[in-house]
Amino acid sequence: MELNSQFDELSPKIMEILLRAGLVTDKAILETPECDLLNLGSITLADVKQIYNVVAKRSKPTDFISGDQLVNSCNRRWSRLSTGCSQLDSFLQGGVLTRGITELSGQSGCGKTQLCLQLALTVQLPTASSGLDAGAVFICTEDRFPSVRLNQLLKTSPVAQKFPSVRLNQLLKTSPVAQKFP
Repeated sequence: MELNSQFDELSPKIMEILLRAGLVTDKAILETPECDLLNLGSITLADVKQIYNVVAKRSKPTDFISGDQLVNSCNRRWSRLSTGCSQLDSFLQGGVLTRGITELSGQSGCGKTQLCLQLALTVQLPTASSGLDAGAVFICTEDRFPSVRLNQLLKTSPVAQKFPSVRLNQLLKTSPVAQKFP
């Protein structure tokens, strides 16, 4: 590998100094501290900055990614569950992420249970209808399971309209646990 073809933008004097020092690759130059480059000979601080700029331009931009690019690539790989509300899905960049834990907090009556019931319904939709064709476990730690509200949602929610009628009838049947705690 010839230094001249790699660093066309550098003066012949600087290229000769780098060649004598054995600094012929981007990696070797980047691993050499600025003070060591200054000690190579008649290289000035401006020359060192020019060397680093030339090497930086040659570096492939795909070798480095920003935090935003990393987050966006993860978001594309992970599936999302639609909330059933297009505005909320838009705000959440497509819905609730299916990986990790999503915590909901807020005052009493602000809609946390409503959203969780909606998600419990939506997750059961076929993937073609923005669901995951999967099941849900709904755990109530402070109160009874809101089976009455779930039945109301099933009868009135636009999400429920996407369910095949056979499946909707299965969902409307109250589970043994919900029957025990009406």
